[in-house]
Amino acid sequence: MAKIIELPRELILKIAAGEVIERPASVVKELLENSIDAGAVSIEIETLNAGKNLIKASDNGEGIDAEDLPKVLKRHTTSKISALADLFNIHSLGFRGEALASIASVSRLEIVSRTKSQQTAAKLSYSQEEGAQVDECAANPGTTVIVKDLFYSTPARKKFLKANAVENKHIFSLVFNYALCYKEISFRLLQEGEVTLQKLKTKTLLESASYLFPKDITKNLSEFSTEKGNLNIEALLGNPTISRKDTDFMLFFVNNRLVRSETLAKAVSDAYSTTLFLDRKPVSVIKISISPEEIDINVHPAKTEIKFNREQEVYISVFDAVRESILSSNMIEQKSAGTQKSFSGENIGKPKSPCSGFTPKYPMEPLTQTHLREPSSTYSAEKINERFRILGQVHKTYIIAETAKGMAVIDQHAAHERINYEKLMQEFQARSVEIQKLINPIVVSPLAPDFGIISQNLNLIKELGFELEPFGKNEFIVRSLPSVFRMFEEQDLKELFVDISKELRSKEDKGMINKRIIFTMACRKSIKAGDLFSIQESYKLLEELFKCEKPYTCPHGRPTIIEFDEKEIEKMFKRKG
Repeated sequence: MAKIIELPRELILKIAAGEVIERPASVVKELLENSIDAGAVSIEIETLNAGKNLIKASDNGEGIDAEDLPKVLKRHTTSKISALADLFNIHSLGFRGEALASIASVSRLEIVSRTKSQQTAAKLSYSQEEGAQVDECAANPGTTVIVKDLFYSTPARKKFLKANAVENKHIFSLVFNYALCYKEISFRLLQEGEVTLQKLKTKTLLESASYLFPKDITKNLSEFSTEKGNLNIEALLGNPTISRKDTDFMLFFVNNRLVRSETLAKAVSDAYSTTLFLDRKPVSVIKISISPEEIDINVHPAKTEIKFNREQEVYISVFDAVRESILSSNMIEQKSAGTQKSFSGENIGKPKSPCSGFTPKYPMEPLTQTHLREPSSTYSAEKINERFRILGQVHKTYIIAETAKGMAVIDQHAAHERINYEKLMQEFQARSVEIQKLINPIVVSPLAPDFGIISQNLNLIKELGFELEPFGKNEFIVRSLPSVFRMFEEQDLKELFVDISKELRSKEDKGMINKRIIFTMACRKSIKAGDLFSIQESYKLLEELFKCEKPYTCPHGRPTIIEFDEKEIEKMFKRKG
């Protein structure tokens, strides 16, 4: 008896819909992309019950001709491509002709559309019980798609949806990302009857960000555009001080398509290396324009994954562009004074408020910082003296200086750590670590597990500038040190080797282990909070800091300098309005 059967059309549609429509946000994505492909410059999305009861998308795009409306319910009907060769030259977001057919198979669907050449609009109504019906109606040019009772015909899928707060957040995040990318389109999102996002047409990414991010985040973003190889790159880069634990705000758009890409994520993360705390991720928006022939977007049904024909070239181009921007930009944090809640995305899906998440005990005006405008390479000793007038030290931790625009606070440990890290790293990479022979060698006695791991890595430790020899049971004799440690105390040295052995146990690659060890060495060598610092020493510290490649953060990502604007200080004290 035959066991293989041909599946009925209704079942095929539901299986196909499961690949494209996973949750309400999947519907919103498909409708948004259809509106963008239609040339809309205004898009409004409305949802009720987190999209389960209603998803409504309205635009002012080119519209659908009345005779084409019934065709949208059939799979693989599209106006985007017509031949195999078109798959390798795709300029639109949609191209498979699956979206509306998939949505119709799991909901009750209504489409009202009118082209500019038509006098009246056409309305398509479809449900599985009653089929399709097309009628004339009145409407402005453009298209409105109404999706009701999502997953009513597949209750098992509906049961697996998350709580409304979670589904609403997914919808908000999706619209947020597209609103950020598409400067030339205005977006409006209503969730449960309330406007949660509104962005007008803008000319720059940074201007779009000002509508979407909290004010303290926008102030810490910088914008750049460049050409690298066969890529046109436009980007927003966040200061290290607004980095995150997750990658939610590492956004990548390739030919205006929101995508996931390990290649792009690694390029950006590597470019930020040593400016972020370990395991932190930058806030970054990267838009790439590339010939469609150089990419494959037909990898996943949701079209969110992408493959580049020349992955390594793309990595190098993006890495170089981001790194050059970081090095040429001012990375001094701009931040409101006083207690504040960091941007975590917890309130995403709620209307943005200038004071969202922050209620001060006493009313006060926000105090903001300004950039040091000149690039670090211009800071000679003479420039340092002109730019900063050192006033003294606070709590034996912070150096206070007067500047032309206000006041600067320098973290002495973070600044010195950056100086030591770059010196050690440069010497290590050049295999020319400056060493100091010890007249009186030091004996260190690590614990047995530490002794074992250090014994296995004596060559690496020698490359770092330490000359060790086994000396008795579980002991080493130290005959030379990196020159930066010439004033090191014996106890500090023992503690350093404990730290080094800890890093050597890591399962990370050798390059990262070396970097972490040099982090540790730089930190151990640097002046600490509590160390007295003279004014002359403070000037010398700033001079050395601004010779560094990345002077604005320590190797772990903490800021080295914060500058406060005099005008904002005056506002805080109510001296000026």
